[in-house]
Amino acid sequence: MGVVGEEDQELRPVLRAMGAALDGVLAALRAGEDRAGAQRFVDEVVIGPGGWERLPERYRATLTANAPTFADEHGDPDWARLDLARLAGFPGPALLTFGSASPPWFPVIVGKLAAALGGRARMRTLVGDGHVPHLTHPDRYADDLTEFIRSSRGTGPCG
Repeated sequence: MGVVGEEDQELRPVLRAMGAALDGVLAALRAGEDRAGAQRFVDEVVIGPGGWERLPERYRATLTANAPTFADEHGDPDWARLDLARLAGFPGPALLTFGSASPPWFPVIVGKLAAALGGRARMRTLVGDGHVPHLTHPDRYADDLTEFIRSSRGTGPCG
């Protein structure tokens, strides 16, 4: 079926490394420490040390409010699985991005998504960005997305 997950030999080491960080996040969330769990997620999984303090308070508040949902999602044993065969049926263009400072597992997954989509996918490395470029570099991210949309007109199913 073309599913990406723990059984994927290329992803196994990076998922295990990520798992250690996520275990700490989830432990805090399950203990009812939503803000501490959200901070660990930002600092240890998606942005890196000090990332939490660099985010505006409104983003920190949103991440804290969404923390219980994150914990619930991770209760699903298939949370990290991707059905690549189904994805391959997507007919439109796709922009797949990752930051040069993204966690090591992220570019591996993006590469697998691009392979499943074939020539319809464009991969772009956002130099200097991490896992959440729309938060850390919103203007540059919006410019990249706008350029992709303009250049893709007429190439998708709604053309």
